[in-house]
Amino acid sequence: MTKKHDFDAAWKSILEAFEVEIVELLFPEIFNKINWELGTESLDKDLKEIQKDIFDKDSTENIISDKIIKVRLKNKGSKILFIHVEVQSLRGCI
Repeated sequence: MTKKHDFDAAWKSILEAFEVEIVELLFPEIFNKINWELGTESLDKDLKEIQKDIFDKDSTENIISDKIIKVRLKNKGSKILFIHVEVQSLRGCI
């Protein structure tokens, strides 16, 4: 029997551990516009609830959400930015 690997959970752990560095790498044009001193807010639980509403509610499969964070911008008053990252681990997804 082949062991099933949980690549989604591993990637999500990496995204959480290196959240700031990943935003800098993937979104360099906005990185310095974010007020990192205010921190970030993870909205993964909210996204997971939305996914349950959209997809099969009775599914026994564990839904691993994408990574979504809320940040505030510098010099923009109360402007909020939502950053969404989804890692695809399926063959042929590109």
